[in-house]
Amino acid sequence: MKNVLLLLSVFLFVTYYGYTQKNNKSDSLINRFKLNFAVPDLPALKGLGAEPSTILRPSTPEVFSFITSNFFSDEKIVIPNSFAAEFAPFILANSHKMTLQKYQKNPELYSLRISVGSFKDTSNISNLSVGIRITVIDKGDLKNDKQFLEKLTSILRQRVKKMDYFRDEYQRINNISEEDFAENKNGVQEIIKEYATSKIKEDTDKHIEQLKEKYKTENWNSEKFDIAFAVVGTSSDSIVKNTKFNSFITWLTYGYPMFENSGQVLVGGNLRVFKGYNNDKYYVEPSLGSRVYLGTNRIKGFSEVQYTYNQYEGKSHFLLDVGGEFNISDGIWLDFYVGIDRNPASNVSEFISNFNFRYTLPEKFKFF
Repeated sequence: MKNVLLLLSVFLFVTYYGYTQKNNKSDSLINRFKLNFAVPDLPALKGLGAEPSTILRPSTPEVFSFITSNFFSDEKIVIPNSFAAEFAPFILANSHKMTLQKYQKNPELYSLRISVGSFKDTSNISNLSVGIRITVIDKGDLKNDKQFLEKLTSILRQRVKKMDYFRDEYQRINNISEEDFAENKNGVQEIIKEYATSKIKEDTDKHIEQLKEKYKTENWNSEKFDIAFAVVGTSSDSIVKNTKFNSFITWLTYGYPMFENSGQVLVGGNLRVFKGYNNDKYYVEPSLGSRVYLGTNRIKGFSEVQYTYNQYEGKSHFLLDVGGEFNISDGIWLDFYVGIDRNPASNVSEFISNFNFRYTLPEKFKFF
């Protein structure tokens, strides 16, 4: 129940801001320049340790994202027990008055995202987390892409030229003479203007959508660099005030393109500082890993290798996995992976698997 309330609160916050600005007629970056690349890993979920992979995928800022994981237990499909949601507070707070110039002056500020997550482990202990992420490099953000904006400006300039074209088209279809137009019989000038404006918008929107689709194809694997942090607490009951500090995690992840538009390499590291399970001492767990994607924005496969050392256990772990990622609908993504987690000291290998449902607001989503 606590999981549901937590995520419902985040979604209602996002919805509230969208609703309060819905009647504003200014050009919102959220609506006009939103692109749905793959929903990234969320710091709050990664920090919970609900899955073996620790790489935090960098991303272009989204207004709202949601992930649920752990659909399998003892080789059976179960109701997932880990959830996380992320939102960008400064984009939401300024959505009604944001301009391109304002965004471009402070892209790091608007890239700030806050995530919250919850996970109940096999011991019935509730784990709660709060994460923060900032994007330092993002070559796939079209709001800062000069070439894209130049193409967009060219399309918008054509609107003036097309006004006469659609005016003539309406007059031709409806047999309206120049004399009737000049005399404005039955308000014909206003009718023609409305028709031309509607047609121009339809034509412009079509070209912009084509431009955006091309941009996603060419930039899903662009260069990115994220810094993130998360704090995790544990509680033996459902009362948040009884939550005690468990761990602090920080990530650095760099992504760069390969094979033009067909691949991407992620290289990342993270450091987890946590309390011992039976004492008050603090231990560290550093991790280094790399993930390679091959495919397209909508469908891709990946392989990952990772090394982790747990100071508390005094053990090293090597993770090797392969998986896939699919965009089944606008805003909805699925991904899975299977692999082996090996402890060389004890010569033990463990089969691992994971499946995630990822959601972000669709590109054309409108509040109410």
